[in-house]
Amino acid sequence: MDIIQETHKWTANILLIIFIYSSMMWYWIANDSNKIDNISFRAFIFLEKLVSGVMFLLGIGVLVSNPEWLTKDGVLIKMMLGIITIGLIHLCAAKTKQYLDSKNKNTEQIKTLNILRAIAIILLMTVYTTGTMIRAFNDRSLIEEVKKIHNNEN
Repeated sequence: MDIIQETHKWTANILLIIFIYSSMMWYWIANDSNKIDNISFRAFIFLEKLVSGVMFLLGIGVLVSNPEWLTKDGVLIKMMLGIITIGLIHLCAAKTKQYLDSKNKNTEQIKTLNILRAIAIILLMTVYTTGTMIRAFNDRSLIEEVKKIHNNEN
């Protein structure tokens, strides 16, 4: 496995953790203007945008360095879902920052962000799981190990 692909995989893990943590913070304290507008939450919003952007660039790097991935089943669907997910994460971060910076905070903005973040989590988990399954089905060493285990049981 090349370094770009491995970095892409680890960046996906990091993005998943960052977005889930920031969304948990959002859901817990969004209604409290004093608590939600803190430096740690703003740092998570910044990291969401940064890591998802890096994720996008690494995804392009994986395809450039290993164009045979385009021939694998499910990769095009994963790519489209990934692009939508990254776009939605950026939208969530921008809307959240806009909410934090606004003087006139209302519950309608919170409801909208709750829905957008929930959809982003669903898409993020779907893209992550799809990528894991695609790698598992295309990893020859893993396939051979499963065959050995299967043959020993029968």
